[in-house]
Amino acid sequence: MSYAAVLDPRGPAAGIEGLPYASGDSGDFGTVLKKWFEAKLHLDTAIIRQSAPSQFYELADTWRAETGFSSSVSEMVSHPAYQRIIGLGPAVLPMLLREVQERHEHWYPALTAITGVNPVKPQNRGRMGAMADDWIRWAKEHGYTW
Repeated sequence: MSYAAVLDPRGPAAGIEGLPYASGDSGDFGTVLKKWFEAKLHLDTAIIRQSAPSQFYELADTWRAETGFSSSVSEMVSHPAYQRIIGLGPAVLPMLLREVQERHEHWYPALTAITGVNPVKPQNRGRMGAMADDWIRWAKEHGYTW
């Protein structure tokens, strides 16, 4: 049914209580009805959520773009996109592990926040490649795949 068909105050919407009509009630019938149909369409439309990988890569791209030139680890890990990645929880561990293995980026605090462990050996702290190796070893030992 088109908007034109229902814009007539005598049409199918006539019985809907609370809709103002042009016949003296406040508001513009067409505008209100259009908003009502938009809300109804929104309500009837299935919610499509992004998958964890899609969310992760979108947030990771934002994080990289906005912190790429920063030398402050605190600034990097406190960035809203980084925090949202942590908030995605265990579902993003495969992506984080892949990123650590391939790029050696500062995902170690996120991994620790999500897993509750820090397998980095004291002598490897600050050495990105060695930290990555420690995390990859730990992940494989605990059955993670990516």
